[in-house]
Amino acid sequence: MRQNEGKAYIGSMNRAQQAFFEKNNKLTTNIKELELGTKSEMDDYVYKIVLQSNPQSVMNIGRDKRRGMKSYVGLVYVVKVEGEDITIAELCESKKYLTQLPKMPKLAEDASKSEDIKCPSGFESLYPGRKKR
Repeated sequence: MRQNEGKAYIGSMNRAQQAFFEKNNKLTTNIKELELGTKSEMDDYVYKIVLQSNPQSVMNIGRDKRRGMKSYVGLVYVVKVEGEDITIAELCESKKYLTQLPKMPKLAEDASKSEDIKCPSGFESLYPGRKKR
């Protein structure tokens, strides 16, 4: 199914953002810097990275190009745990065709695990069995 492209690529972008942060102590908006070997536009999806500064985070977006397919967002946040900056991530799927870009959800100040991340409005977690606080 074509939606697998979007889901898989956004998941890969999340992991690549986390690895990029580990190596460079920052997140990136440049898809090429993630070294995934893929273009920002494919047959079924257009990919984009939106950087947020407070808190430091990115939203990796896979927007479908055809009505009837779902879009995907990957959320990666930098959080401080025991004095050290680490990344936490979530993968979300749109409930319907995406007509506008979603807003980055706010993260609670005490967030320290991926379970603490909420998907944007109109999206649901692809990890529904994960325990939420």
